[in-house]
Amino acid sequence: METRPATVSLGLALLAIDSLIWLILGILIAAGLHPSLPGPLWLRAAMAILSWVAAAALLLAYLGLTRRVHRVYPWAIFFLAIASLTFLFDDFGFTDLIVLVLHLIPLALLIKDHTWYVPRAKLEPR
Repeated sequence: METRPATVSLGLALLAIDSLIWLILGILIAAGLHPSLPGPLWLRAAMAILSWVAAAALLLAYLGLTRRVHRVYPWAIFFLAIASLTFLFDDFGFTDLIVLVLHLIPLALLIKDHTWYVPRAKLEPR
C-alpha cells in the first residue's frame, strides 16, 4: 500500500473541517442565532437545510476520497468550486474570508494531488 502524501492528508483534513463548519452554520441558522438572518422562518429553514446539504456533500466527498473512490473526485472538485463561488453573492467579511480560504486550499490540494485520487491505469505491453 502506498503511503499517503502529506498534502493529501492536509486536504482531507480541511475537507472534514469544511463539513463541520457547514454543519455548525446550519445549526446556528436553525436556532435563530445567526446575526444576519433575522428574516422569515421559511428563509431560515431553507438556509439551514442548504447548509446541512452542503455539510453532507462535503462529508461524503471526504469519505469517498479517503477510500479513493475515483468517481467522487470530480464531484468534490465541483462542489468545492461552487461553494467557493457562493461567497461572491454575499456581504464579504473577515469570517467569510477565512471560510473561503478553507474552501480554496483543499480545492487546490485536490487538483495538485490528482494522480493520488485518480491514478492512471498501468498499461501492460501486449
